[in-house]
Amino acid sequence: MKTEQDIRNLWTPLPGDYGEFFSIHGNAVAGVQANRFIMWQDGEKKYEARSSFECGSYPRWTDSMIFWNDNRLDIMTGKVYNLDVMKKDFLENPDIPDLSAKIRTGYRPVTYAWSPHADFFILSVEGTDKNGLAHSRVLLLDNDGSLMKILWEGHDFAPIAACINSMYIIAGTREPMIFDNSGKLLMKLSGEMIPQRIHISDNESLILIQTYESITLWEPGTWIMKGSMKGPWLNAALGPDGKMIYVVDFEGKLSAAQVSDGINMMKKVPVPDPIATLDAGSEYIIASFAQGDPVRWAQKEALDSSIIKNL
Repeated sequence: MKTEQDIRNLWTPLPGDYGEFFSIHGNAVAGVQANRFIMWQDGEKKYEARSSFECGSYPRWTDSMIFWNDNRLDIMTGKVYNLDVMKKDFLENPDIPDLSAKIRTGYRPVTYAWSPHADFFILSVEGTDKNGLAHSRVLLLDNDGSLMKILWEGHDFAPIAACINSMYIIAGTREPMIFDNSGKLLMKLSGEMIPQRIHISDNESLILIQTYESITLWEPGTWIMKGSMKGPWLNAALGPDGKMIYVVDFEGKLSAAQVSDGINMMKKVPVPDPIATLDAGSEYIIASFAQGDPVRWAQKEALDSSIIKNL
C-alpha cells in the first residue's frame, strides 16, 4: 500500500512559471494562462508564445496544430499564426458593417472553445450596450475569426465556460445552452449559477458542468443527469473515458471518484501543495498549484491505482 507521502511524490514539476488551462495529448501538454501559451513534451518545455489578447480557456489539439485564443501553433515548425480577421473586426476597423460593429468596440473576450477539427469556434465577450448597461454575447466564428452568427446575448455575465464536441456546442449561461454545430439552439439544461467549467470526456460519453456550488454529469443526446455533487468546488475534470472524476475544493484539496451509473464515493487524494486547476489525459494528470512549483503532472495510471486500491 502506498503511503500518503508516496502519493504526493507522484507529482513531478514541469519547467515554466505559469499554466492554468491545459490540454493533454499523449505525453505532450499545451497550457494557457491569460495571453501566454506554453507547450511541454516528454516533461520538457518546447514552445512558448503570446497572443494579442487575454482570454482564458482550454487549447485544442489537431494533428498538426494547437489552437488557443486568437492564435494557432504549427507543432512541427513552432510558427505561430494570428487570426487577423478577428483582430481587425474587434480592434481596428471603424467602418465595418453593422453586424460586425455590434461586436467590436467596447467588448472584451472572456472565453472561447474550438471545435474538434478547429473548423470553427465560439467566443464569449462582455461589454456595455448603447445605454451603458452590462451586455454579453456568445459568438460563432469560422476558423479565420469571421463572424458567422450570434448564438446568445443578454444583460448578464458573459459565459466563462464553453465546450464543443463532434455534435454539440455547449455555452455556459446560467441555464447551459445546447446548440448543434450549425448554431441551432436545441435545448437548455437546468441551472442557476454561471458554470466555471464545462468538460466533455474524450469518448463523448459524459459532460461535466461545474459551478462553485455543484457539479452535475449529463449524458449527451438523452440529456439525462447521471450524477451530481454539492460543493463548493473550485475546479473539476473528467477522465478521458468518463470513468473517473477529479475535483478540487476551495482549500486546494483534491478528491476523486469512479463514475458508473452515478458518482461513487469520493476519496481524498494527497497532494504536495494546494491545487488551483487540473486536467486529465489518458497518460497523465496535470495541475496548476497555488504554492510551490506552479505546474506539475503525475502518471494517471499510478494516481488512479492509488485512488481505487490504496486510499
